[in-house]
Amino acid sequence: MSGTEQVVIYGTSNNPFEIIGSVYAKYFSGAVEPFLPVLNTIKPVLIVFSLLFFTGIVFTVFRLREINRREYEYYKPINVEEKEAKARIIEWEVIMEHLNADNPAEWRIAILEADNILDRLLAEEGFIGDSLGERLKGLKTSDLVTLGDAWEAHKVRNTIAHDGSTFSLENRQAKQVIGMYEKVFRELGYL
Repeated sequence: MSGTEQVVIYGTSNNPFEIIGSVYAKYFSGAVEPFLPVLNTIKPVLIVFSLLFFTGIVFTVFRLREINRREYEYYKPINVEEKEAKARIIEWEVIMEHLNADNPAEWRIAILEADNILDRLLAEEGFIGDSLGERLKGLKTSDLVTLGDAWEAHKVRNTIAHDGSTFSLENRQAKQVIGMYEKVFRELGYL
């Protein structure tokens, strides 16, 4: 056999489609042809099922994309600083709502809440003490420029806490005290 001779399978052509056709005709046509009339009668049913399956696949793909989008939104990384800033704004807005109410009891609540925030902030900053008063005693004006405002506001808070029923608080005075807290909060980066 020389290098120019070709091997021909099932006929005289090397065309793969003709080879497949000849193999089908020789081996499979007898097995398939009896079923062709049945296949022709159920062809419309098969087309309908094919369309339904295709529609189901398309629907599933779009649904999975929607689920993936929702999953990403739910599990995406959160910006902790942004969440904390929103929480601080809400906390401050609650204090301002109490302050702007017509009831002196709500003004007292505004001052007590602001004092609690100051206590928490100083503890988070690492200032030592079991109470806000102890933390303020341990501070210097080099640590906190608005230390005088913090003390004055805290003294009013103590008066409210210890002599609340006899202490007369006016709205103007409550606004001044909250203004002092606001100065301290701005220095500490809370607002």
